[in-house]
Amino acid sequence: MPHIRTCLYPPDWPDSERNALNRSLVRRGLFNTSDAVDWAPDTQDRRIRSYGTFLFFARGRGQLADGVRPAERASGRLLDEFINDLKGRVTLTTVAITLSGMAAILRIIDPEGDRTDVEAAARHYERIAEPSPDKRKIVSVGASELFYAGIARMQRFEKDATSDPIAAVAFEDGLMMTMLACKSVRLRNVHGSRVGVHIVKNRLGIYEWRFSRSETKNRERVQGELAPSATPFIDRWLYEIRPFLLGENDHDSMWVTTRGNPMSRTTLYWRFCNATEEEVGVRINPHAVRHIAATSIAVSMPESVRMIPFILNNDDRTAQEHYNLADQLSASFQYLQRLEQRRQLAFTRMKRDGERIRKKS
Repeated sequence: MPHIRTCLYPPDWPDSERNALNRSLVRRGLFNTSDAVDWAPDTQDRRIRSYGTFLFFARGRGQLADGVRPAERASGRLLDEFINDLKGRVTLTTVAITLSGMAAILRIIDPEGDRTDVEAAARHYERIAEPSPDKRKIVSVGASELFYAGIARMQRFEKDATSDPIAAVAFEDGLMMTMLACKSVRLRNVHGSRVGVHIVKNRLGIYEWRFSRSETKNRERVQGELAPSATPFIDRWLYEIRPFLLGENDHDSMWVTTRGNPMSRTTLYWRFCNATEEEVGVRINPHAVRHIAATSIAVSMPESVRMIPFILNNDDRTAQEHYNLADQLSASFQYLQRLEQRRQLAFTRMKRDGERIRKKS
């Protein structure tokens, strides 16, 4: 089925809006630069697509004439019609994201315009958008459960992982599950992980996931330890299974296809979803692991809810970078400790229940 275009990209925008956008994305000095220059690439693309979706709709209604003030166009009846059209095609959450993206673009291309309507609409749909049933299922899976489901998958496939490419990438899926349960980095960083650059063993012999400020959405440096119990599996992947898949290929991408090529972001996403469904019975995407981590902290260690921003790298404070980094490392350590404690408790209960059953029989 052919793809139906629903977005107008910047080259097709009215001249005034395209030029305003281009100016806003160029750093011109310390005090006369828009906030847009600090948007992460993914954020920038998403917001441009949101505004482009509105412009595509406006063009279809014959209301894309150049010279019209952008904020004035994105208001009143046309905005209402656009929202109603969106609601017929996407979820309320996507409606909220689209309106929020529109508002962000309007702030940089028409800073003096009246954005009351679109900003009010964005707030309204952010407020009424509810988690989907799938999200409620997702957060019912604990981080500890995901961590050990990944290990179970690796153990199941590691025997054949250096002779069968299918078994090798199945092991790889399990490793991804375990690593993300330890440190919930964003999909763009998972996909962009490079051996020896982002996956590094520290002086204690424990692997860390590291990203510089320029590589993260919030422009915050990320450094988090992975669980020590994951170390032998990462070693097995890096020194035995990954080289088997690479064959004669030579690159430092952490994630590899059956043909030894760097794994695409789309393939990585769907492999992770399929693997989690196979292992825990719930289809979980890489980004949703962030919700799982936050929920696991809130439920199992409410006294430590302060660590959530550092586990998810969502902190927006203006503290010094090294202070933030120290808190990240401390939070990661406490989080991994609690995962291990919960695993030990579950194992003890299972062993005790087994002994009771044997005595009764």
